[in-house]
Amino acid sequence: MSPVTIIDSNYVSVPETDAPPPEPIKLTALEARWVVFPVLQHVLLYVGADMPPFDAVLQSLRSSLSATLGSFAPLAGKLVYLEETGDVAISCSATDGVRFVVAESDADIRRLAGDEEHDLHLLERLVPEVDMGVLPTPVLAVQATRFEGGVAVGLTVHHAVVDGRSLWTFVKAWATACWGETPAETPCFDRSLVKLPGGEDLARNVLRKFAPNLPVTAPPAWFEDERTRFTRRTFTLDERDIQRLKQHIVRLGEANGASPLLRPPSTFAAVAALAWTCFIRCKPFASDDDVLLFFFTDARDRLDPPVGEGYIGVCLWPCFVNLPARELRGEFALAAAASAVREEVRKMRGGRAALRTA
Repeated sequence: MSPVTIIDSNYVSVPETDAPPPEPIKLTALEARWVVFPVLQHVLLYVGADMPPFDAVLQSLRSSLSATLGSFAPLAGKLVYLEETGDVAISCSATDGVRFVVAESDADIRRLAGDEEHDLHLLERLVPEVDMGVLPTPVLAVQATRFEGGVAVGLTVHHAVVDGRSLWTFVKAWATACWGETPAETPCFDRSLVKLPGGEDLARNVLRKFAPNLPVTAPPAWFEDERTRFTRRTFTLDERDIQRLKQHIVRLGEANGASPLLRPPSTFAAVAALAWTCFIRCKPFASDDDVLLFFFTDARDRLDPPVGEGYIGVCLWPCFVNLPARELRGEFALAAAASAVREEVRKMRGGRAALRTA
C-alpha cells in the first residue's frame, strides 16, 4: 500500500465578524442515537493534469473554508456532555476552528478513483483521524492530500451533528465559496424546529439507552469488527440503465397484476430492489425465510411541522421492509421488491403521525 504522509496540520477559524451561537445546541432524539456511531467520512478525488499548484489549491481551500464557516459556525465547535442535565450538545466559542491537515501520497489517484473494488485502507488515510471516543470531541476536521496528477479532499464529521444530506449541503457551500460565489441557501441549526413528543426528555432517554457511559462514546466492540470485515465496490448505473430498470420493473408488475407498479418506481426504489434481489441470490436463505431490508429515509419534510430544506442536523428515520426469500428469487422479484420499498416510503410520506408518536 502506498503511504500517506502528514506534512502539516493547523486550524481554520470562523471569521471574527460571525458570532457563534451563544448557547449550546442540544441534540434531538433523532441525533442522540448517533453519539456512539460517530464517524461520517467522505473523500472527494480531483484528477487532472492541468490542476493549479498544490500551494494555490491549499490557499483557496483554506480561505473558502473560513468564509463558509461563517454560516456553518457550529461545525467548527465541539460536541460536549452536559453532565448537569444529561444532554449532549454542540458547544461553540469565538476561538473555534476546524483542523486542516495537509498530506501527500505516491499512490496512483487515477487507479484509486477508477477502482470498482475500493482500497478501503488507503481511502481511510485520506480523511483526518479524529478521536471521537470521549466527549468533548471536535465536530469536523478536513484533510487535503497531494497526489501526482490530483488532489484528495477528505472530511471527518461527527454523525450526531449532521447526516449525509447536511454534509453535502456544507460541501456544496464550500465549493461555491471556492468559486468566489455566495451560496443560495442559508443553513439553519435551530433544533427547536424538530418537534417530537417528550422533546429534550426523549433525547435524554435515547442517550441513556444508546450511550449509557457518557462522556465515553466509543462504539460497541462488534462495530469495528463488522466495519472492517466488508469490502466496498461501486456499480455504476447511468441514466439509461436506470430508465431501463424502471421500465422492466413496470412490465413485471403488469405481468403479475401488481397495480401499485403501473407507474415507474423512484430511482431509489428501483436500485434498492435490484440490490436486494441480487443479495438474495448470493445467500442460502430458505424459501420461507423473511429477508429484511433496512434503510434510513430523510424525515425533514415528514416531521410535523416540516423543518425545511436548509436544516443542518440529523433528520433520519429508520425504515424496515421484509419479504419471503421465495418472492425475492421469483420471476417477479424486482417488482415485488420495488413495490415493498415504495410502500414503506409512501407510509413515511404520510406518516407524520408515526413520527409524532415515536
